[in-house]
Amino acid sequence: MDSWYPDALAAVDAFLPVFDAAPVGSGGGEQAKRRVVSATADILELAGLRAPVEVTS
Repeated sequence: MDSWYPDALAAVDAFLPVFDAAPVGSGGGEQAKRRVVSATADILELAGLRAPVEVTS
């Protein structure tokens, strides 16, 4: 997980301009990212795992 999780978040960051270009307005991408990161953290915790520290701090 230490190798793929940061890469997955980098891919999410690369798509943020697409979210921000949508008619819902600026900031939608960051809000969506926060929801996904939070939900992922909850799922990982249930499995006894956690996201790498460098992407959660």
